[in-house]
Amino acid sequence: MSMNEFDEVCGILIGRGYKQVSLSGPTRRTFVNDDARVSIIIEFDDSQMTEKDEEIIKQRLIELGYL
Repeated sequence: MSMNEFDEVCGILIGRGYKQVSLSGPTRRTFVNDDARVSIIIEFDDSQMTEKDEEIIKQRLIELGYL
């Protein structure tokens, strides 16, 4: 799963009436339905990132002044 697919799945859940109730960094989100009877935790496994992905993130962190 790519990060774009992760965002797409999150969008589908929101479109079906689920509310995002928790955000644990950019790769883990928790959703619940209207009556809070069903909760869904979706997590993107970023250990499958390519070297190119890591380089893009590193460059962005440098631009933001974190590295």
